[in-house]
Amino acid sequence: MSTDNRTLAITFIYTMTFDFVVLCMTGWKLLFPINTRSKLVTLIFGDGLIFISYPGSVSLNSVAVKKKRKRKREWVLDNDLVDDFAEELGAFILDESTRAANHGSLTFKLIEKLKTRGAEVRYALAGRPFGRDPTMLWSQHFLIDGGQTLGPTLGMFREAFFSSKPNPWVSKQRQQYIRQFTFDKSNEAKLSQMIQHRSLAYSAEECIDLPDYIPIIEEVRFSQEAGEYYKRAVKTIIESKGNMREVKNIFLRMRQLSSGFVGFVDDETGDKAQVESLPLRMNR
Repeated sequence: MSTDNRTLAITFIYTMTFDFVVLCMTGWKLLFPINTRSKLVTLIFGDGLIFISYPGSVSLNSVAVKKKRKRKREWVLDNDLVDDFAEELGAFILDESTRAANHGSLTFKLIEKLKTRGAEVRYALAGRPFGRDPTMLWSQHFLIDGGQTLGPTLGMFREAFFSSKPNPWVSKQRQQYIRQFTFDKSNEAKLSQMIQHRSLAYSAEECIDLPDYIPIIEEVRFSQEAGEYYKRAVKTIIESKGNMREVKNIFLRMRQLSSGFVGFVDDETGDKAQVESLPLRMNR
């Protein structure tokens, strides 16, 4: 199965032409608006704000070289390109910083070089800082503070919070150099204490204008159908006379019932902001 080269050429030309037209229209709209010039123009051409993806930044600062005993070329960072790229870079913001958390990737290595070559202001945005392995937490903190929070090297971080054992998948001669690391759960409290309040910091002057915390208790009533179901459930619990299997079954059904109406209400819109299950405690 093959594709005609002319079809590929036509598709490519059409795509590039369409993108160029969109680019021109967007530039015209930004530079010559009907009413007032967009603030984005000032941010880009005045303040020097640029948006670039992780793969794009790596492509601009790397070259393909041929390694010995390897058929395929390997991409490596070019120091001259990195210097030129970092020359006018005074700050950077890493969106979805987990994509740069792999300490062996070119993305991580590039950001590390940019950090040491002029980017004095650094921020990282992450909705999911790490999974089960907190190694990604170290790498993201390192790109921002250079190791002030979790140590300057990954080895020090692992020695403090991980347990290690020989890697069974390598030869015995290499097991002393290549080991398996597992996070020691007994260090969870210690790690939490080290990273707390390190992501965002506020001075006392910045917090004086915060409103007072006022708890508001609202009464939530069952619907007629839910109320009848609740009464039958309570009656079944009483009649079970300590039968924990019956109590657990009723408990699960009551949680399903409560999750349908119990939640947080948005003060501005009045809509339900977040749904939570109502905990039901019963003593035998």
